[in-house]
Formats: sequence, C-alpha cells, structure tokens
Amino acid sequence: MTKTPFYLCTGFHRSGTSLVASTLASNNVDMGLDLMGPSFANSHGHFEDIPMVTLHDRILNANATDWRYFDERPLQVSPYFQERMRDYITKRTEATTSPLLIGAKDPRAVFFLKYWDQATDSNLKSLLVYRGWMYSVSSLLKRQSRELLQFTMPIQNRKTDYGFWQYPDLAAQMWLASANAIIAWHKENAHDTLIFEQKAFIHQQSKLKEKAKQKGFEASVLDCRIYDKGLMQTSVPGSMMSMISAPLKHACDEAQDALDSIADVYQNEHIDTSPAHPLVSQLLSENEVTKHDTTLPESLPQTAQLSGLKWNEAMELLKQIPADSTLQIDWGDLLSRESINSSQYDVLYIVAVRFKQWEVAEIALHRAIAIKAAHWRFIHLGDLFMRRKMPEEAKKTYTKAGEIAPENSSYLARLSEVESALGNIEKAQSLIDEAQQLDDTRPAIPQAIKRLELKKKQLAKSSPVHKSTVGEYTMKTVSNYSDVVHQLSLDVKHGMQLDNHMVKSAFVLRDNKKWLAEGIEGLSSSARQCLLDFLLIHCNRYWSSEVLSTELLYTQFNPSNLAGISAENFTPRSDTQTIGVCIHVFHKHLLPELLSFVARLHNIKKIVLTCPDNLAQELGLLFAGHSQVKVIEVVNKGRDILPWLTVAKQFYDCELVLKLHTKATPHASTLCGWRLQMLWLLAGEAHHTEQIFTAFKDHDELGVVMPDYHPRIAPHINWGQNKPLADTLAKDFNLTLPENISLFPAGSMFWYRPDALRSLTDKCWLNSDFPDEQGQTDGTVMHAIERLIGMIAMNEGYKAKFVGQILAGADY
Repeated sequence: MTKTPFYLCTGFHRSGTSLVASTLASNNVDMGLDLMGPSFANSHGHFEDIPMVTLHDRILNANATDWRYFDERPLQVSPYFQERMRDYITKRTEATTSPLLIGAKDPRAVFFLKYWDQATDSNLKSLLVYRGWMYSVSSLLKRQSRELLQFTMPIQNRKTDYGFWQYPDLAAQMWLASANAIIAWHKENAHDTLIFEQKAFIHQQSKLKEKAKQKGFEASVLDCRIYDKGLMQTSVPGSMMSMISAPLKHACDEAQDALDSIADVYQNEHIDTSPAHPLVSQLLSENEVTKHDTTLPESLPQTAQLSGLKWNEAMELLKQIPADSTLQIDWGDLLSRESINSSQYDVLYIVAVRFKQWEVAEIALHRAIAIKAAHWRFIHLGDLFMRRKMPEEAKKTYTKAGEIAPENSSYLARLSEVESALGNIEKAQSLIDEAQQLDDTRPAIPQAIKRLELKKKQLAKSSPVHKSTVGEYTMKTVSNYSDVVHQLSLDVKHGMQLDNHMVKSAFVLRDNKKWLAEGIEGLSSSARQCLLDFLLIHCNRYWSSEVLSTELLYTQFNPSNLAGISAENFTPRSDTQTIGVCIHVFHKHLLPELLSFVARLHNIKKIVLTCPDNLAQELGLLFAGHSQVKVIEVVNKGRDILPWLTVAKQFYDCELVLKLHTKATPHASTLCGWRLQMLWLLAGEAHHTEQIFTAFKDHDELGVVMPDYHPRIAPHINWGQNKPLADTLAKDFNLTLPENISLFPAGSMFWYRPDALRSLTDKCWLNSDFPDEQGQTDGTVMHAIERLIGMIAMNEGYKAKFVGQILAGADY
C-alpha cells in the first residue's frame, strides 16, 4: 500500500461536501473516475465517486439500513467489506498518475472513517465539513420534496422521499448522527483531520489553509474559486421547526455547539425563518383531513432485536415475520457473529432473499463459499446476480459452477439465460442444445427455453416500426432523471431546461388537487404544513401565483389577480411582431390564470375578450382602465370558436394572434391539466415564445403554431364524430379531406398569422350555423372547424407546426 495520503471529504448531506470536493478536483486532486453527475440539487455536479457510494450502500444495506441511517447502534463492517475497501484504495492508487493526490467524497463515509483509515494504512486525511443543523435539515427536505414534483405517481408512493414527513424527526436525527460521528472521530484523530463549517470554508480561506499546513495537508488544494452563492438557502420554513420534536432540537443545538468548539475554522450563521406559504392555510382548510390528526409513529419502524437469540432461534423468528412487515431486521447483528458454518450461511441466504435483502444474501453466499465451495452455491450466487440485473457477474459465477461440476448441465442452462438477457439469441440456443446433450433431465433447461422464447418475443416487439404522426406531435415527457443528468453533464443550461420540462410536464399530467389531498392525508398537522410549504416554495419557481391558485384550489373569481397586465405589455417594440390576443371567457375564475401568461408577452397591440352577456358588464368595468383591452358580449353558442370568428377581423392589423379561452374539461378528470399544458407551451417559457416569434419572422410561410398534444388526449386525435360535418365545410374552402387526421390544434388554442386563416375568418358566420349549448363533447360544427384549421392554413399556402417542432428546429 502506498504512503500517499488519501483525502476523504465527508459530512452530512447538503452541508457543503460537494463544494469542498469540487474545490479539491479543481486543484488537481483525483476524486475518482466515475463521478456522480449533476442534478437540480447541484448543477455543477456532486463529485461523489460511484464505486465508493455503492460500497457504502452495500455496507449500510447489510446493516438493515440505508443512507438515512441515524441509529445509535454502531454499524458493523465485516472483514469481507473491509477487504473491499482495501481493494478500492488499491485500484484508485494504481489508476492515479503520480504526483497527483487522490481523494474521494461521500457523506456516508462519515460513519466509516475508522475502516478507511485502516484501508489506507493510516494515511487518511479527513476533511469534515458541517453546516448548522437547521439549514442542513431544511436543505435536505427541500431536495426530497423537489423529488416528489418530478413524477406523476402519488406522493405517498415515493416512500423514501415521503418518509421524511411520515417521520418528522428523521432528517434532524440523521444530522445529529453525522455530527456525533464527526465529534467522535475528532477525539481520536484530530492530528489528521480538518473540521470546518461550510461558510468558513468560503470566507476564512487563509486561516483554513494555515491550519491545513499545520496538520500536514496540502493547503493549495483548498483554494476555493467556484463558489455559487445561489445554491445557498437564506431561510428555513417555520413549519419545519414546528415539525421537529423539542428534545431533538435541543440535542442538535448542543451537537452544533460541540462542532463549533472543535472546528479548525467556523463562522456563526444567522438563521432566518420564513412564514408559511400564502396558499398553505387555504389548502389545509379545503381538505377535511386537517380536522383530525392520525396517530403517527415519531420515528422509523422498530428493529427486530436478534442479539439475545441463538442462530437457529434467530432464523426461526425471521421465518415467522411477514416478508412485507415494516419491522426492521438487524442483519448487522447476524453478519457480525463468529463461528458460523457454511450451512448456517445457506439458511441466512434463503431468509435474506425472502426479505429481498440482496446484499445480505450475497454476503451470506460469499461466506459459505469461502468455507466450502460447492457448484450449487455458485449457481445460487449467479441467480442472485440475475435477480439484480447483473448478467455479467452471473456469467462469471455460473462458469465457476461449471468448473466445479462440469457434468451438471444446470450451469449451461443458466448461462443460456444470461445470453438471453444480453440479447445473444444464437449463443443462448447453442448453450441449451449443449445442456440437453449433456443431461436433458435438469429442470433448469425448460426454464432457459422459456426465457429464450420470451426474449425473442420482446425483440420482435421492439423491432423498428413506423411511428404514427400523432406520436410525433405529442408533448414529450421525461420519465427517467438520468436523461436530465446526462444533459446537465453536456450543457448546464440545456440540462436545467430539461429538468424544468420534467417538473412542469409532470404537473400538467397530474390531478394536482387530488395529488396533494391524498399526499398529506396520512401526515400529522405539522408535517402536512411543512410538506405543503416546501412543495409550494418549489412550485413558485415554475408557476405564477395565479396558476397555483387556479390549479390547486377550488377558486372563486378574484379580480385582484388581474393586475398582471400593465402598460409595459402594450409598449411598441421594434424587435418583435405586433401581437393580438383573443380570449373567450366563459369560466371567469380561470381568467387570472390565462392573463398571467399573456402578461409575459410584449408588443401587444390589442386584447379582445369575448364573453356571454352575464359577464360583459363585470369584465368591462374591470378593464375600463386599459384602452387596448376590449370586452365584447357574444351569444352563448359555438363555445370559443364562434366568438373568435365573430371578432377575428379585428386582428387583421396584427402580425400575430394568440387565440385562447377559459377551457375546462369537467367530463374528463384525466385532462384537468390540459388547459395549463397548452398555455405553458404557447406562452409559458421565454425560450418557447422567442423561438416561436423567430420562426414566424424568418419563415413567411409559417401560418399556425399549435401546442403539442397532451399525452392523455393523443389517443383521441381523430375525426371522431365530426367527419360528415367536416366534409360539408370542406366544400366552402376547396379542401380534400384525408381519411385520417393527425394535425390540428386540439383544444383550440394556438398562434396564427391572420392571412393564413383569412378564408376561414372572412367567411360570414351566423349564430344559426352553430348548435345551442347542450354540453356536447363531440360531433358539432365547432369540433369540425377545430380539425380544419391546420388544413385551411396549408390550403392558403402556409404551414402549420407544433411548438415541439419549432423548438427542435423544424424544416420548412
């Protein structure tokens, strides 16, 4: 083992370890070859070496816990894992070109410093960073609540994230455990340890470097030049403080004082608490679950205590516990026992598999094999790797089984399953043939045949097929955050745009009222308020207050929310086209949301609001102070289509027109986000509207820009019951209609160039052309006209494109 010092950076999550690690990396410390990529929580990267993180996770899993560990029971690190730690150091040392220093970062490492010191032959240099517990806990809760927003699944199904509010003390307990680990390590190893508070690392560089020199650290590697102040929280929600128990807060205060007293440098950090988000009280009052408190556990589920039981007694007890029980199993106790024979480890393997504790099962098999190698143990180990989708590892162990018992055809059948999993069909079939020739009585062979046939079917289904045009025009969603991480690693700006898209697309695909109501139902009062606070703080970054009020509350019309339109929106500008906005208002409580998007536009020449007679006077008074806003009363027929056609000629002096309406879909709850999705794509992002305007400016032939189809509506993009009506209308516009239709502004909100639809808007439409309002959902002239808009534009020599095509740089 080399005497080169190993720089290990650790501390509690969200306390500045990434900042320190990135500083080391920028100063030529080799922090690993497989670093964890960036994310919304840290767009510059986390700088954690994935092999070390994986090793720590395996050790924690073997102790029946994970990265959320806080138990007072010490973690057991078996000789097997200690050897893996030495292997890690050896690989890192051999892979690093001298004279580079080597290091690594992982918050989990704070619990394993003793073992890393042993693995480095006492050449460990520990950099332990901490931050005040309130900001650290708040930052962790902020990250976990943001995770919830990325997905459409119910909040309570994201068990790891949701757990921080189910068990309100969890995050603070984790911080306390980390702090105590730092304090304990310092007592025995102060000479090779730097302890510093996060802000002091930034603002007391000279003092820190001096301390580093005194303790034998290379001071130059601490030269911080990449601090991003925007990543730092400036306040913590008061609801978070209310959620955490008083004794725990006191214990954290004491631990923080102890850290300050032993730190090489520290800086007092002022704590500001923020009041509850304005919508929290309204959301709580609208959900009846706030009228009672359920009885909730104050900590994580209890652990089954096995320390007083003999091995066979412990195994019998575990067999009686339901596999889906919330009771935590003390696997660490079992793995730390001595004088266990191979047969006993076999039983532990079986029990661990039952509880889906794959790491424990793997350790048990490795230990059994170390005592007595047997081909069937290698078969089991290979099966375990296959369960965990690790076919290459499985291949090695099955091959080893064949070396021990070449006459047993089971290993060949298992190898065939590996090749099937890898997609090597011919190789898989060859191995099955070989196994059958050797001994065709083995039950593993039919299983291998079944696996091969299933793989063939999967490959056949995944063969390239022609994509439907509807699919191409459907709003793209991001289901795997690794796609965002990849983009962030290539380009931070575009990566953050993709991250933004993932959160917003999830929002418009959810029934957010139901999502929130069900998510907070199982929480205590203080936890409900805290979770809502964090979620709404995030939502404010993505949506206006008008949008949040509309989408999350059962709102009534609030005239004060109309303040978004100002004189600035109408100020003439030479750098963009003149804009007209046509809005039909039927559901007046939705108008503030629409206007919040219109307020993002500039160079508006006029806004025309059409509405039925019962709203005309009220809206007229509200907009009396805006000379460019006109309110026009129309008959309540033709939904939004007839009102638009009635006033469309008024926009002939505008270069572009945005057509909107207060769309609601009470007949389909799955489409409750459809209106917002269209508004967002048409006018909700600056880079969207900029590219739309540029496309209209650069391409005179572009006539209509439509929002991509909402994924829930995409299966219904067709003529429906409207083809006969469309055939009749088509004669007026000299159109030849296709049998199938895939290009039209479903939802009837879109941008257009007035000349592109002149034949439609010039036509003299009569009220009698449209049916009386009867709540129709299809088969009316309005639905037929909606489907003809794109074709009418193209018949006039223009093109119709979707927003997604514009953003992707569509060909013209």
